[in-house]
Amino acid sequence: MINLKSNKFEIKSIEGIIFDKDGTLTNANIYWAQIIRMRADLICERYQINTNYYSNICKSMGLDNKSNLLLPEGPIALKSRDDVINSLLFYLNELNLEISSKELADIFKEVHENFSAKMNNFIKPIESAVNLIKKLSKYEVK
Repeated sequence: MINLKSNKFEIKSIEGIIFDKDGTLTNANIYWAQIIRMRADLICERYQINTNYYSNICKSMGLDNKSNLLLPEGPIALKSRDDVINSLLFYLNELNLEISSKELADIFKEVHENFSAKMNNFIKPIESAVNLIKKLSKYEVK
């Protein structure tokens, strides 16, 4: 057990801690960036979209290709899958492409199925989180 103390509070006798993994224990940028790229690749291929639009397709889902970081405002990892699809649809409609939300949902599902087999290659722990887990384990905190 451990105690946590700050200037404003103190919590005594902590036996266990629950974490949300995305962005807390693992680097969500790596995982979501790969999913977005796979979605964008499939969309460009399937609808014969010029690769000049690739970066903006990624951006509409929440990835800045140049920095390889998720956009702070999302929508990926912050909003629902439907919100991500709607954001993508909005951009694709600006390109005068008639793609339905059902078609995009099917693409998202296909990418997820293909990604599942290699997912572990893109789930990377945050080093400071690993250190914290080791320290908590040392004090027998579950």
